[in-house]
Amino acid sequence: MNTLEDQTKHAKVLLGDTGELERVAALALVYPAEHSGWVVRAVISRTSCEEVTGFLGPTARQRALEYAAEKYSGVKVCDSPLRR
Repeated sequence: MNTLEDQTKHAKVLLGDTGELERVAALALVYPAEHSGWVVRAVISRTSCEEVTGFLGPTARQRALEYAAEKYSGVKVCDSPLRR
């Protein structure tokens, strides 16, 4: 069972000591996953790394949009899964 202390430690790992996400100068694509959930994908130009974060559940789209808006400087929403 998760205690409040466990949840606080987990949040600190995700958010850092300040409790805020570090905003990254990148365009994030937010789109539905092929089978379920929503995906936030961004390529960070200064490191050439790709960051991918997934969200599941009934509020997945809303949480993905909130996360992308908080974390990245730009957000583009696609209504269909990306094809590779």
